[in-house]
Amino acid sequence: MSTVASQNIRDARQMTGAFGNAFNVNFAVEAPGGAAFAGKMDVLDFGRMKVAQMAFSPHRTRRSYTSRFAGSSLLFNRQVSGKLLVHQDGRAAEIGPGDMYMLNPARDFELDTEAIEVHAIAIDASLLRGVFPEAECCAAIRLPSEGAPSLFSSVIDELVKWAPTLDKIAQAQMTEATVHLMAAALSAGLNSSQACPSRLHLIHKERIKAFARDRLADPDLSCEMIAEALQLSLRYIYDILKDEPLTLMRWIRKERLARCRRELASTALQHRSISEIAYSWGFVELAHFSRVFTAEFGQSPRAYRKACLAGPSPLE
Repeated sequence: MSTVASQNIRDARQMTGAFGNAFNVNFAVEAPGGAAFAGKMDVLDFGRMKVAQMAFSPHRTRRSYTSRFAGSSLLFNRQVSGKLLVHQDGRAAEIGPGDMYMLNPARDFELDTEAIEVHAIAIDASLLRGVFPEAECCAAIRLPSEGAPSLFSSVIDELVKWAPTLDKIAQAQMTEATVHLMAAALSAGLNSSQACPSRLHLIHKERIKAFARDRLADPDLSCEMIAEALQLSLRYIYDILKDEPLTLMRWIRKERLARCRRELASTALQHRSISEIAYSWGFVELAHFSRVFTAEFGQSPRAYRKACLAGPSPLE
């Protein structure tokens, strides 16, 4: 087995390097009142999953805004001893011995801790999202202490205990099984917290719209394409956008029409045909484009272009 990190940590700077190299995250560490900092980390690498046993003196951790790491893992922590307060995505949770929570190292977070001991699993984010797309909603939620989370808590402890004895085949098998157990535990936590936070909805809403805007010219742009690219479920996308005045595909059509309208009004683009403009923004049938353009703006594309090119256009 490959050992990513197994060392005694004597100061905050050393912790930053060891933790960052093990879990792909940059952060700043402060000990309260300038006190000395100490810690110990043992991290074992399964490939797409890492298993860790860690202990640290009291400290405050903040993720740096700029990071040289990709942040491709999600970190699942089981508190063995000590207490901490975790902040992420507008949520805060008090974590005590026996509690579990998930952290996304790719986004800003804060941890304020007593002296703590933690058992942790870092899992490839794409693995977990593939099984449980709503995983992003679960950061900084204290998971329930019964049902699937309780079962998974025992699994974490056993993984820490037996990880050094597992061969590569067993590692891969345990990684696959752990993803599904983790998804069950997080699902219970999401249900108990009632709903994804509005801030996270806004983040994903902007991701969805930004992806769509960048691909308006692609006639194959669809909800399914967006869901697959952003690793979100269709159900989750529909839930995020349920308060929007238009469905996602109607919004995409409106954005395409706005781009076509601007180009039709441009004197610099009057050499381009109406069909060329329509096709360049993802429309596949000129008759359909003309019909929806007229319904949106009250004029046919030809009449609109003629009126705009007859005089100064406010869209120039």
